[in-house]
Amino acid sequence: MEYKQQVQVGQNSLQCQNNSEDIDMRQERRSANYKPNIWKYDFLQSLSSKYDEEQYRRVAEKLREEVKSIFVEAVDLLAKLKLVDSVIKLGLGSYFEEEIKQSLDIIAASFKNQNPNVEENLYVTALRFKLLRLHGYEVSQGENTGRGVFNGFFDGTFDRSKCTDVRGLIELFEASHLAYEGEATLEDAKAFSARILSGINCSAIESDLAKHVVHVLELPSHWRVLWFDVKWHINTYENDKQTNRHLLALAKVNFNTVQATLQKDLRDVSR
Repeated sequence: MEYKQQVQVGQNSLQCQNNSEDIDMRQERRSANYKPNIWKYDFLQSLSSKYDEEQYRRVAEKLREEVKSIFVEAVDLLAKLKLVDSVIKLGLGSYFEEEIKQSLDIIAASFKNQNPNVEENLYVTALRFKLLRLHGYEVSQGENTGRGVFNGFFDGTFDRSKCTDVRGLIELFEASHLAYEGEATLEDAKAFSARILSGINCSAIESDLAKHVVHVLELPSHWRVLWFDVKWHINTYENDKQTNRHLLALAKVNFNTVQATLQKDLRDVSR
């Protein structure tokens, strides 16, 4: 059945036509296919972990003392940089704030006293810049400042022949995301490193390094929620050829004890 309605507007006739069959039609709602909620009382109360026991707290305390000695043994610049970076990414920064501060002070001083005639390493340069700027140290991007971090790699554009190290490009990409407004060199660094990393044939490099490339292109590490990224970094650090067993053990114990504490808190608040 059809009905027509006419409305006179001045000299024009506006005609509306509707079909009752169209009115009666109902679009079938698609199922969202949601899975059943597992966060029920019985499930929450069943959460438990052996890492909630006192013995693991004692293990963690002993390992923290071992890691403190690693800071003392890390004498050269590269060792200090890698140690500070690893400790932070493994979620252990809060345990070694004093040691990290002392290391960064030395790293910052090394930049000020650096011989400008010494050939620079992209990995060391970019990692140093990233760590110093992340922790509030005054460090220049380069360009026309004369003492800029990236002057050895940048002369209007980044020199591809000096930027071949994949790990160095990863650190350059991360460092570029710490740019202040108007820092053109770092904006160029971001575009340059992103282009090179995106064009890498991941099957032609080490699998762990390839995973790191994909991971950083998704989002720089300091843009991520640190604790959500700790497990990924633990797995990556475990496969590193220069892994320190005490640092790795502490990272694992700490991750599990923190998780056990959160599970206990969840049980308590659900009662």
